[in-house]
Amino acid sequence: MKNSKSWLILMICTAAFLNSNHVKAVEQNSIAEGIAYIESMEQKETAEIEEEIKEIKRQERQKAMENGELSVWDQFYDSIIMGDSRCVGLTEYELLDSQHVIANPGDRIDVIPEYIDTIAMLNPEKLFLCYGLNDVMGYYAEPSEFTEKYNNILKQVKERLPDVEIYINSILPVQDIALYQNAGFSEIESYNEALRILCENNGYIFIDNTQTVQEHMDLYEDDGIHLMKDFYEYWLMNMINGVEVE
Repeated sequence: MKNSKSWLILMICTAAFLNSNHVKAVEQNSIAEGIAYIESMEQKETAEIEEEIKEIKRQERQKAMENGELSVWDQFYDSIIMGDSRCVGLTEYELLDSQHVIANPGDRIDVIPEYIDTIAMLNPEKLFLCYGLNDVMGYYAEPSEFTEKYNNILKQVKERLPDVEIYINSILPVQDIALYQNAGFSEIESYNEALRILCENNGYIFIDNTQTVQEHMDLYEDDGIHLMKDFYEYWLMNMINGVEVE
């Protein structure tokens, strides 16, 4: 009987000890979780504040460019813009010099590797790409085939210039008169969605030109494809707005 009582006391003490340790462990875990939560909230708040500051700076930059206090063209001093005939207008209208523009009528994405040596020599911080107008005209079975090839080409660029920031412009749509001439232009919207996904999946910056085009449809040439001189300022302003403000 004495042994049974002793055994019972021992079991109660053991249970109490284990329960006490469990409570302490729970308390410690709760404290650790609480600290982690507070830290995560602090980081989140800091990140949100930083984003708000960047957005304010971006808006200030936008306003300064719109007011003429800041030159749109000067924002591309460390950049190269590559593209097709629409980009040719940048040099034809003498808005940017040839050191900052690599463009030819009819160019598609498959010409980019030909210029990698030139890009490397110029060593820009930012590379703005404005291709796709000519690529949509039956060269690919579907948009995903286009973006797969595009991504392989961009990997070549990044291998040679690992620090360059790549910005991919959405393809500027055409007006109805051009759609009648080439049905391939009707695929521009689906190609743009594929470009957006390409950027999201690979860390490139997608420049959505939809609103810019909608606001300035009157600045297209009569062919419904090419652009008047005044359009370029709005287009490049939208491009630079895609660049994060330091």
